[in-house]
Amino acid sequence: MPRRLGVTGLLLACLAATGAGAADLMEVLRQAQTSDATYAAARASWQAAQEKLPQGLALLLPSASLSGSTQYNDRTIDYRVDQSELAGTGLSSTSVESRFNSNSLAVSVSQPLYRPQNKIQYDQAKVQVTQADFQLALALQDLILRVAQAYFDILLAQDNVEF
Repeated sequence: MPRRLGVTGLLLACLAATGAGAADLMEVLRQAQTSDATYAAARASWQAAQEKLPQGLALLLPSASLSGSTQYNDRTIDYRVDQSELAGTGLSSTSVESRFNSNSLAVSVSQPLYRPQNKIQYDQAKVQVTQADFQLALALQDLILRVAQAYFDILLAQDNVEF
């Protein structure tokens, strides 16, 4: 009953705003589609269900990952050589410096051969999308019925007042 009162109020507002004879049934229905809370909830539920199909399909597709790293290396190596035996000069030291980058890159792609749970989820998503389509159509039919009933009730009431 509260939904019917809401649609009746909407119709009264439309008829009053546009003149009693100017608002036809299709115009009132278009206005009701944008302002009816029940239909808006059904439309939002339909939009949410439409996202289930791409999500279900994603479970069947290959997955890929990419990782990379870079590292800067700066090192100094000191060598001490006892040259007393060779030339009789004693100890000598040598140092070698090196600076370089180490880079790595890894790519991984995997495709599971058999995951029945993912196929089942995808099939369920298709069914849920179809169900949401039917629920939206049902909500639209309900809205049309409520708007038409309220519209003709108002026209009948106007005729009763005039005659």
